[in-house]
Amino acid sequence: MENLRGDVQSTKDALAAAQAKVAQYEQAQMSDQEKTAQALSATETQLAETYRELAALRHSLPADLAEFLTATKPEEIDAQAKRLAERIPAQPSTASAPTLPPTLPVPGNGSDPAATGQLTREQFDALTPPQRMAAYREGRTRDIGGR
Repeated sequence: MENLRGDVQSTKDALAAAQAKVAQYEQAQMSDQEKTAQALSATETQLAETYRELAALRHSLPADLAEFLTATKPEEIDAQAKRLAERIPAQPSTASAPTLPPTLPVPGNGSDPAATGQLTREQFDALTPPQRMAAYREGRTRDIGGR
């Protein structure tokens, strides 16, 4: 009988130790699940913030108004940004378009033919042969292609 009581006690001790290990394992598992849940929550928060920034850019909202986009789903964020953009007046664009020069560049050296004394095709055609030779010697026919 003493032998059985010793076996029962050792079995109870082994059972208690096993239950403690199971509880410890469950705690470790719960901790991993909590870590995963925290990481998921942080990722969802960052994703929602990225959606807010994208919606603000898409609807041309100023940066200080992006804080009013409070939704978490992309569709809701976009709808909020659209409503907010409709309520603010359109801002004129600060970026000006590049201005073109008053005249387009001339083939050749790219400068204005009148400023360099270069002749245009029409001016050259209007010259007599001796005038053409003089213009050639003076270097005023360099920008004329062809002949």
